[in-house]
Amino acid sequence: MTYLLLKYYAISVVIVTLVNLILLMICKFFNEKKFIEICNRYKNEVGPLPAFTVALMNASWLAQPVMNLAKKDFILKPLYKHKISKWSNNERDIEFVEKSPANLIKSFFLERTLTRSLGIMLLFCSSITFLDKLC
Repeated sequence: MTYLLLKYYAISVVIVTLVNLILLMICKFFNEKKFIEICNRYKNEVGPLPAFTVALMNASWLAQPVMNLAKKDFILKPLYKHKISKWSNNERDIEFVEKSPANLIKSFFLERTLTRSLGIMLLFCSSITFLDKLC
């Protein structure tokens, strides 16, 4: 009976993880378009983009996730921590992010939440695999 419950639990966790992964990919796809729009607004309102962002502008979220995160850091750090990015020297970054329209910014919070929940779900999947081997 316990083994059967573990199987159903494992199946449900895997399904939730796959749904989370699909939602994350959709969110990242739309956030790439929003990132380009934010960059254009940044150039018009604040000035030139940080050099690190310009260098990594073509970094893909699928092939180079760390570099993709680094290129978005001038937006994400002021958004989450209200601090200036270590890659940007512009003091107006926090003001720019706070004044940006909510429809451009809110999806980055959703992406962060989905990424963290995906990590937790992957931990659940690995713990279920471990428990399955014990039974």
